[in-house]
Amino acid sequence: MTAASAAPLTLQALDDPAVLDNPYPLYRQLRETAPVLWDPVRHHWTVTRHQEVTQALRSPALHAVPRRLGPRTPPTLRLLNKAMLDSDPPEHTRRRRAFTQVFTPRLTADLAPAITHRVDALLDRVHESGRMDLIADLAAPLPLHVIGQLLGIPPQQRPLLHAGARGYARLWGGDDTDQTTIGQSVTDITKAIDHCRELITQRRHAPRCDLVSRLASPAGRADSLSDGELAANLFMVFTAGHYTTTDFLGNSVLALARHPHQWQHLCTDPALASSAVTELLRYEAPVQFVIRLAAQDLTLAGQRIKAGQLVVLLLAAANRDPRAFPDPDRLDLARTPNHHLTLGFGIHSCLGTALARLQGEITLSRMAARMPRLRPAGDTIRWKTTAGLRGPLRLPVHWD
Repeated sequence: MTAASAAPLTLQALDDPAVLDNPYPLYRQLRETAPVLWDPVRHHWTVTRHQEVTQALRSPALHAVPRRLGPRTPPTLRLLNKAMLDSDPPEHTRRRRAFTQVFTPRLTADLAPAITHRVDALLDRVHESGRMDLIADLAAPLPLHVIGQLLGIPPQQRPLLHAGARGYARLWGGDDTDQTTIGQSVTDITKAIDHCRELITQRRHAPRCDLVSRLASPAGRADSLSDGELAANLFMVFTAGHYTTTDFLGNSVLALARHPHQWQHLCTDPALASSAVTELLRYEAPVQFVIRLAAQDLTLAGQRIKAGQLVVLLLAAANRDPRAFPDPDRLDLARTPNHHLTLGFGIHSCLGTALARLQGEITLSRMAARMPRLRPAGDTIRWKTTAGLRGPLRLPVHWD
């Protein structure tokens, strides 16, 4: 299968090297020929146009997909079905409220000086050499540090949670299916969630100035979240808080390095940083799709979706829909309006939107100030193969 193939898109198709390198021609073909398409092999619908994806994200008929857990699933792993990402109202409302009460816009804004300091420290390590691997040297360590500091996870404990996050991506991302990998992933996730429970207990008895302490306090538990619910959601916030941000930063720098005129535009006009982040989220979405389950019958673009059927909402395809974005394959840092769907829409919109945007704005602004002659150090990019997530595994860049 190639990016120009007319075959229906499936989750498996995203593993095809040609599609992985550039999925957008295939997305375009699906938008124009079958915007709501039933895949008889994988047994799901695929939705690609902006209007229908937005309609689906708003629809109360489409629910989060509960995780398939067998009778031998460890009890700790079962807690993942209590995460905000995988629940619906009223449970979703109660769980999300507990986090939004402490994860405030003011708290995020107050992190700006610390994030700037961290970005500069990471750039200082590589600046004289004139080259770096953007992922290993900046895009991976920055969000891991930021979310660890915010939640109150000590640096020496972050690798344990990072291993759990990597196990989660492998277990449900579909990039590894051998029994050894599955077993290790289950172990890593279990250890990470168990550690979150221990951290909650510790902070309850010895609180600090961090989110875990606030959530574990009587005031932070106004919605009566159990320790299990708190632990599962802390793990998911930690996972989403650095995994997708790493991909976003990698995608953004790669796109700008491939579009030097846009990079120079940002270098000469730092005020573009906010608009640039919005456009880069649209142009190369780190989360390509989300999956929903039809709880009742509904109709999208004339297609009848029946209760019990799975629906894949291709956010990245909707973000390149010419009906919503003029000349959608062009990177335009000043694009307005820009109603991209990368960060979701409605009740399941990304909890950490402000934090991700802040890290993007600061990182791009500092790089533009210090590395105006940034260039990619090669043409071949190896992309992640985890289903639904898009980001380079390595990104060598250099400057002078």
